[in-house]
Amino acid sequence: MINVAHIHPMLVHFPLALTPLALVVIFVALGRDGTLVGRSGLQTSAVWLTALAAVAAVVTAIFGDMAKDAAVGAGFSEAPIESHAGLAIVTTVLLCVLALIHLWAYWKRSGGRLVDWVVTLGVLAACAMLIGVGYLGGHLVYDLGVNVKPVIQSMGH
Repeated sequence: MINVAHIHPMLVHFPLALTPLALVVIFVALGRDGTLVGRSGLQTSAVWLTALAAVAAVVTAIFGDMAKDAAVGAGFSEAPIESHAGLAIVTTVLLCVLALIHLWAYWKRSGGRLVDWVVTLGVLAACAMLIGVGYLGGHLVYDLGVNVKPVIQSMGH
């Protein structure tokens, strides 16, 4: 049976891929249609990619919390894990808020330029934040060996 701590690293790729893809489709929709509020194929794709990125981030965060519990239980330091988790939670909340705004504007066909700016800049910010989340997660795995190596008690740790 698969270790629950290993599910999080499998899931992280979904928000990492869907969020920048949503941003690209948002830029193309704005360039072609002039707004995100409408029913063109690009506008529809943009809203659903934003929503899927948010859902993927929530599911990933849930399994990330389980992976954190496993790591701390195995003896890894909680401080670097909390740095990664804190930024991930803020990013997840941002994506969820943006998805709700985007879905509301899409459904109501209202909001216009304000929604265009908020969603575009918000998804751009989420992409930047994901770079930080990924960097911190990479540090946990590749430098500290969290959930991939046994804890080594050395050098005063």
